[in-house]
Amino acid sequence: MSFADFFALSAQDLTAVFKNADSQGLLSRSIVPTKFHEKNPDLILQNYEAYINDTPKVTKVSIHDKLNKKEYSTPYELYHDIKLVAGHEISQLPVGCTEYQEIDFFFKFSTELLLREVGTVGIKLKTDSPDDETLAVLSDDFERISTSYSVTNGEVITQIHKYEEPIAPAYHSLYGSQPTPPATKTVVQPLFTGLVGRSALDTRNTVVPGPYQLAKVVGTPHVIAGESGTIKAFGGFSSKIPPPNQPPTQVLDSFFHPNWYTIEAPKWLIYKQKTLKPPVDSTLVKNVNSNDLRVFEKQSQCVSFGPLTDLRGSVLSEELKTSVWLNHIGRKKINEIRRDYLAAKESDILDDEGLESETTESVPVVAEVPTTVSEQEVEEDPTVDDGNVKLENILRYSPETVSMLQLLKAEKEELVKTPRDLQRIISSSLLKLNKVRQERYLRVGVSDPTSTEVALYKKILKLVTLLISSDATKLSEFALRISKKLPVLLNDYHGVLPAPLTNKMAPAGKTGRLPGIRGPYKKKNRYL
Repeated sequence: MSFADFFALSAQDLTAVFKNADSQGLLSRSIVPTKFHEKNPDLILQNYEAYINDTPKVTKVSIHDKLNKKEYSTPYELYHDIKLVAGHEISQLPVGCTEYQEIDFFFKFSTELLLREVGTVGIKLKTDSPDDETLAVLSDDFERISTSYSVTNGEVITQIHKYEEPIAPAYHSLYGSQPTPPATKTVVQPLFTGLVGRSALDTRNTVVPGPYQLAKVVGTPHVIAGESGTIKAFGGFSSKIPPPNQPPTQVLDSFFHPNWYTIEAPKWLIYKQKTLKPPVDSTLVKNVNSNDLRVFEKQSQCVSFGPLTDLRGSVLSEELKTSVWLNHIGRKKINEIRRDYLAAKESDILDDEGLESETTESVPVVAEVPTTVSEQEVEEDPTVDDGNVKLENILRYSPETVSMLQLLKAEKEELVKTPRDLQRIISSSLLKLNKVRQERYLRVGVSDPTSTEVALYKKILKLVTLLISSDATKLSEFALRISKKLPVLLNDYHGVLPAPLTNKMAPAGKTGRLPGIRGPYKKKNRYL
């Protein structure tokens, strides 16, 4: 089987993939002339327009018809027709519309898939039946397609900003001649705007209004022609004064990246003493057991609901810090605790089973003794009181706990729904607790908390404990919205972005006195 027949079979396999990706029906449009073929891949669209203008009544076919007739014998012929059809259709659409982007995506997808298929076929032919002519055709087509294929057109919109620097005041002597006024210095500063959304297939010129201009982003020659796959091959040496034998590697010179500015950190808030209440001992914190969860950290005598830091101008929020800690450290600790608990539980079960097997083997079977009805009733009735009173239960009893349990029972249906409902109940309880506390301050001033406040406080402690101990701490349950203040890398270009130049401070120089001259306090042998 010849190479043409072999590639025709491969092209048939690619047809099914192209049909699914062709949302605009480019394969079935009759645009390709039957007798047009351009050997240079960079001049396909330009020469096609000239050919159509010279011979308007030419016979045209579609790519789908040529695939069915197996007329494609080389990869370059298929790439030639795909680029021709996509370039012809994309030049008739406005830049940036949906059809424009879909056609551009289809061309990129089909070209990259064709390059992968050519590489796979070349490796297979090289291992199975090495043929120099076939490999030469494949390598030639692969080289022509890969060198002419470009993801973007590389155009950048820039604005040239011109302004005059203020004239520094001139200092002159009264006895000297008048100095000439310095000339006004005009500074030309290019301002980077963004890349043009025009496709590499679009042959139309980009018209830019007003003060804007177009610039072409060109890669360094050693990056294009080099074969190195390391990171050094993609970034040239950037210097303010490049050597004469090396082309510049920066998109815009004499500027630095805006991210090099100092990032603003959170600021601590300082409250005045007038807004704080006089220090009192909180019975809520005093009467809480040591193993209970603390809502407030008692750092001083006064506890405030106000925030401690101002995060409005910062790029790092508390939600981001807590989520990063949970993903990196918290989940690891949770998995370790769960693993240790399950291992201890399995070991206890194995120990109990071993003890039961030993007792059944050693103890003989004893016939069951029938019990009386009264004994059975006593054993089955759990409400029978044996008369023993536990002092521990009496000491631990508190009316606030009973009221807290009653509040939880009243909201039992809301607690068992979803973690978000539980979080909503906690938030509403905190607001209610703050409202009750403020009402107490307005009514009687600084005094001990009421039983309602204590019950709400214990209820909030219990709800927070239940929420943390449950499996609702996953991000799927509590989705965090990403802060818009956090910079996100969208595109990475070779070069630097513009920003104002830094003012270099002149180094403090030495005085004009010669080093050999000494003052009167440094004369040698002065007191001899």
